[in-house]
Amino acid sequence: MKYFTATLFGSIAGILSISLFEYLAIYLFPLPADIDMQDINSISANMDSIPLINLIAVSIGFALASFIAGFVCVKIKTHNAFVPILAVGIILTIFGFINFLTIPHPLWMIVVGSATFIPMTLLGGKIGKPHRKQHHHHHAHHPIS
Repeated sequence: MKYFTATLFGSIAGILSISLFEYLAIYLFPLPADIDMQDINSISANMDSIPLINLIAVSIGFALASFIAGFVCVKIKTHNAFVPILAVGIILTIFGFINFLTIPHPLWMIVVGSATFIPMTLLGGKIGKPHRKQHHHHHAHHPIS
């Protein structure tokens, strides 16, 4: 059951983060005024005129969102979290693909985007994973006898 919860919350965190980063990217680097963000056709038609910085910002957003997703995931399912983390990575990749298919993105962005979801999710999981310690004293590093 915890697998399901971790996967669900991880995915939600990832997808929310993607949306958040996309809005943030637009806020930081406003798009040309003639593009209507609510209108897919307008975005598609003007993909060429979207500044590179926006595309890079969104790509970084995808990576960060995946990282957050993995991080959230491992906080819920701390042991043997590889499966839910991988599942979240796959879900985000699929979500990314739907996003890429709905709005024609430049090819490099599809490649970079698709390639970052799973590794970044795993990285988030790795960093978010609680370190197994038998006791909670933070002494200097003693060799484990």
